[in-house]
Amino acid sequence: MRISLLYVIQKFNYSKINKFVGLAENLKVDEIEFDNLIPLNKEVLLSLNQIKKVTKDLKKVANSCQIANNANEVIMRYREFYNNNSLSREFSNILRTRFLGKKCDVVENSVFITSQGIIQPCCLLSTTTGNIKKNRFMRIWNSKRYKDLRFNLNQGKFYPDCYKYCSYNLQDI
Repeated sequence: MRISLLYVIQKFNYSKINKFVGLAENLKVDEIEFDNLIPLNKEVLLSLNQIKKVTKDLKKVANSCQIANNANEVIMRYREFYNNNSLSREFSNILRTRFLGKKCDVVENSVFITSQGIIQPCCLLSTTTGNIKKNRFMRIWNSKRYKDLRFNLNQGKFYPDCYKYCSYNLQDI
């Protein structure tokens, strides 16, 4: 059995990464996973100075922490998401610019099924494609609705929820 701790970096805890790592070391966990908060609204976005602090702290973790971690991966995510000082732009432009010339292949490789059996192509999309309690999975997966959704995302045609919530690594078209 492996014990992992997850730390979702956000405006309210970005300055406590080092304390978290200390706790993980004291608990002797096997792994630390960091994740950046999905930017649901402008209020939760970190400022450029806050991102610089997070990046500095994560570099320290990557270089000196003996516990397995994904600090370097998260640093790269921040660099990609907030490149070119895009924080100075309007919030909606920050998100939309990130999607230009990109496609999403998350829905090609995964599916989200709620405890009620509702199938969503992605946990971030409010769009549903069926219910596993009412239909067989392969019937839902091969339905016109699901195929169209996968096709659109693979062509770079994103949905409103994508622009609002997505922080996945997108692929070039």
